Amino acid sequence: MSPVYRDFARYKGLNTGRNLGIASEGELRARYALLTAREKEICRFLARGLLNRETAARLSISERTVEGHRASAFKKLQIKTVSELALILTELRVTS
Repeated sequence: MSPVYRDFARYKGLNTGRNLGIASEGELRARYALLTAREKEICRFLARGLLNRETAARLSISERTVEGHRASAFKKLQIKTVSELALILTELRVTS
C-alpha cells in the first residue's frame, strides 16, 4: 500500500478502528476491472483534473454522457469523489 493511500485511509477514519470502505489493492483491482473501456477512459481524464465539460469536448460526446459514465464508474468503484478516484488510480498505477 502506497504512503499516499495509507494517509488517506487514516484520514478517512481507519486509525480509529472504523472501516469506512478502504479496500485492499486486490479489491481495488477487482472493482476497476468491472469498468468498461469508456468508463476507464473518462476516469483517467477526471483524475487528471478535467471537468465533465472538458472531458466531453475531448471525446466528442455530450456532457450528460460523461456524467452517466462517471456515475456508473463511481458506483462500481464504491467512491463518491474525484479525489478518491485519483488516489485509486495512483494506487493501481493506472496511466493516462
